[in-house]
Amino acid sequence: MGQYHLTVNLDKKEFLMPHKFGVGLKLREQTGFGNSVPDALFMLMCCSNGKGGGDFEDNQNNMIGRWAGDRVAVIGDYAEATDLPMLWDAANIYKMCHSLSECEDYECTSDAPSHYLDISDMVIPVMMLNDDELYIDTDSVGWRSRKPKYTEPKEMISMDEMLGAGS
Repeated sequence: MGQYHLTVNLDKKEFLMPHKFGVGLKLREQTGFGNSVPDALFMLMCCSNGKGGGDFEDNQNNMIGRWAGDRVAVIGDYAEATDLPMLWDAANIYKMCHSLSECEDYECTSDAPSHYLDISDMVIPVMMLNDDELYIDTDSVGWRSRKPKYTEPKEMISMDEMLGAGS
């Protein structure tokens, strides 16, 4: 089956849900795709945005740099208590990364540690603002599909036109 992973901010108790970015939960399923969890992490950890050309736009969402300077980890559902310093209780972090409506499924108790907040739906619109090609339907639930924003085919150019041979 394999181990599933989430990127979590240990200080803010927030996390990113890969399925919302249209990718899987296993480590290798989260990398190698533009505009997925690693890109979101890069935006969240940026500490000097807005100081020059080529920086990210944010439209006042305050997502760019939100995790700058925080302690962040990629935690698996098979994590053991000793995988991080004992302060963090690594063995239980993955279980705390779910919505409150899923508490019954996870058998949460009233004395359970507080949950981590999924901020994926706050990051994705900022990612789409900064990439003209990215479209993820934030209204859908579960594992979302990644679609091109524009579905009209681009006009094909012949090789002769590209090389200027037709003129």
